[in-house]
Amino acid sequence: MNGKEEGDPNLFGTPCITISGEISKLGFITQLNASALKLFGYTYSEMKDHNVEKLMPEMYASNHSKILEEALAKGYENIPNKERLVFARHKSGYIFPVRLELRMIESVISGVSFVALFKTDRKL
Repeated sequence: MNGKEEGDPNLFGTPCITISGEISKLGFITQLNASALKLFGYTYSEMKDHNVEKLMPEMYASNHSKILEEALAKGYENIPNKERLVFARHKSGYIFPVRLELRMIESVISGVSFVALFKTDRKL
């Protein structure tokens, strides 16, 4: 396996996806790790530079852009610092529960990004 198919080799372990907060690329996946690829069943090229909405059921995807825009407008302090239970969509179409922890970060190089960490719980 090469680094391009695995995603960022520094992000192994917990499934992790970084999403652009730039208005022109809002919601597009900019970084991901091998654990995220495995969790969602996609290859690196099927996820990188694609909208994160492909990883969620339609009931979430239809409003996700608005939610990101509101988060950008309100700022860091309005993003709850806690895990929440959401549903995700595997490439196969299977809908499954995951615990999502979301962080909004700002960088001089890449501007605002959202970092999503996912945990699965076999007891759910």
